[in-house]
Amino acid sequence: MVRTRHCPVKIDIETLLSKLESLRSISFFSLRDVDVMKDRIEELKIDIAKVDYLNSDHSRLIVDPINAKLDELLSKVGTLQGGINMQKSAIRKTIESNQKRHK
Repeated sequence: MVRTRHCPVKIDIETLLSKLESLRSISFFSLRDVDVMKDRIEELKIDIAKVDYLNSDHSRLIVDPINAKLDELLSKVGTLQGGINMQKSAIRKTIESNQKRHK
């Protein structure tokens, strides 16, 4: 039986394609859990240095703008999380207040 070895270039291409597919399929539902939003966005970043056979200037021309947009988004996550937590707190207080009135 002949065993086939996976070609390192193919593995790198599949890794990069998987990351790009993850970016393409991002949606509201994939980021709706605000508590892990930052981690999910970090996971989408592409570290081209870890993709040995595709680590080139040409690849960086594609990947760097994507990572820059993800960094921009990450810089806004804290503000978004703070706003959502304030809304959750206000909703919780309103519910508690209404429950006390109706007892």
